[in-house]
Amino acid sequence: MTDTDTHYPEANYQPPKRLSAVWLLPVVAAAIALWLLYQNVTETGLQITVHFDDGSGISAGKTPVIYQGITVGTVKQLRLNDKLDGVSATLELETQIEPLIRSNTQFWLVKPQISLSGVS
Repeated sequence: MTDTDTHYPEANYQPPKRLSAVWLLPVVAAAIALWLLYQNVTETGLQITVHFDDGSGISAGKTPVIYQGITVGTVKQLRLNDKLDGVSATLELETQIEPLIRSNTQFWLVKPQISLSGVS
């Protein structure tokens, strides 16, 4: 006996209506990575190297670069130059002063001087 009237259950497939929450983590991570990359590119200052005869009074990461009384950068690295007759200071300057920097721009060290009238 064959039963031709057997009813098989039918599959009822419904496609997902939204993205899984699992995708939220990689999207957030990619957004943070892009933001950090953007900040790094836009906030990295202008780097130049200045040569001095003497490095006394200069400290990497601490010595400010001052233009007209305003701090516009810092000394990032300090090393002996190739001829060992002076020091090379790598300065990181704000990008807004880039138009002021030329190949013949002069930099000098301002050292405190102590006298009977005070410190200047």
